[in-house]
Amino acid sequence: MKFKSNIFSQSSSQLEKIYLLFFPFGVQVAVYFLFFIMPISTKAQQLPQYSNYLFNNYGINPAFVNKGSCLEIRVGQRKQWIGFPNAPQTTFLSTNKIFGKKPFRNSWHGAGFYLEQDKQEFMKTEAFYPSYSFHLRVAEGYTASFGIFTGIKLISASNGLFDASDPAFTFSERVIVVPDLVTGARLYSKENFFDLSVRQIYKNKIQLGKKKIGTPSKLVPHINFMMGRRIESKAYYYSYLPSVNLKFAFFAPPAVDLSFMMFVKNQIGFGLSYRYNDAIIGMLQFKYKKLLTLALSYDYILSGIRLGASQSREIMLGFSSCPPGQDLSKATGCPAYDH
Repeated sequence: MKFKSNIFSQSSSQLEKIYLLFFPFGVQVAVYFLFFIMPISTKAQQLPQYSNYLFNNYGINPAFVNKGSCLEIRVGQRKQWIGFPNAPQTTFLSTNKIFGKKPFRNSWHGAGFYLEQDKQEFMKTEAFYPSYSFHLRVAEGYTASFGIFTGIKLISASNGLFDASDPAFTFSERVIVVPDLVTGARLYSKENFFDLSVRQIYKNKIQLGKKKIGTPSKLVPHINFMMGRRIESKAYYYSYLPSVNLKFAFFAPPAVDLSFMMFVKNQIGFGLSYRYNDAIIGMLQFKYKKLLTLALSYDYILSGIRLGASQSREIMLGFSSCPPGQDLSKATGCPAYDH
């Protein structure tokens, strides 16, 4: 009983610390967006979204790179609005690695690639992005990085859901190849991180049938801002990671995720997230010997779409080539990578 009492008293003191540290860091920004920007809600989704966005940080911001000099591989799938026929489904595969990082150097490089497939209704988008990032120590404990994805998108349509005689779907040209550009910047330390990325900078016009059928639509730039703070208990038994994820496109209302993760011995993680006017999300993470990490999330839909589909799910898997005993304590860490 004494052991349990110590655990509960330690947790209580840590909750007070979380409140005092997180309020000035993130809640003021979140409250601003909740009450002044988000009264209008977005109705369209042009890019895939992820509930466990920190686990796929590299896919959102090319300035992100793993902590050590080891190769990092992550794969995942999101099934959105389960129950709807032909609902959105997204799959990704990524790898990235640091190069040229030495104890006496103030700068180093990162490289990798990101693959993503997104299917919605009769449309499918497949993207391939090689990446490069530059990292520079700018202050004691802080590093700034700048990254870029330069790749292509293959956008295709199928007439399987429509009348085969419909002239809008009888054309032979069903795949469009367009260039794409994503830029990102971040400032991070072992406790804090601030991310900013812009996707679809190259504003492509999409029109099938040799540009003879339909009104051309445009891929508009999307901005993504994230920030978070890692809080450790005195004995490093518990750690906490509150974060904010803001997404918006030009001339469109934003979407905001507020997340809180709790980790036990950096091996098992539990989390809750709230996406404004859309979903409440539960998250779990399991780590095996620093080599494999399994991340799961479940969205309970709050919007009117729950009448037809009340849930979305994600499963992600991470693999690190670092040996389990390798010491990464002296590396310039980032709370988004550590979890």
